[in-house]
Amino acid sequence: STLDAYDLSDVRRLVDVGGGHGRLVGSLLQRYPEMTAVVHDLPRVVPDAEAVLAELGVSDRAECVGGNFLESVPEGGDTYVLSWTIHDWDDDDAVRILRNIRRAMGDSGQLIIIDEVPPEGDTPHFGKFEDI
Repeated sequence: STLDAYDLSDVRRLVDVGGGHGRLVGSLLQRYPEMTAVVHDLPRVVPDAEAVLAELGVSDRAECVGGNFLESVPEGGDTYVLSWTIHDWDDDDAVRILRNIRRAMGDSGQLIIIDEVPPEGDTPHFGKFEDI
């Protein structure tokens, strides 16, 4: 699983950019009790994310922030996650999102991108239908 691919035990504050309903953050907070996190998504998604995080029992260590990652991203994280999001945007907007994350995370942060990487060649693959 995605959670097993990384050792995030040193992460103190994770920001999930475009974090949707917060299930990834919820799973990470359950796994790493010292971690705090921010779910950043459109304002209309925030109430759903708050409900999911409360249901998972981690709302005391999670903050849900409404906003638009094309404009800005919350600061203060040492790790930023962009999960199944960047392929939805054209090149100009993708660069804009990445620049906003870079600006928010400062010099010592890290970015983890979880997304589809289609294989090379003519082999049929679902990821080839997306703009990556």
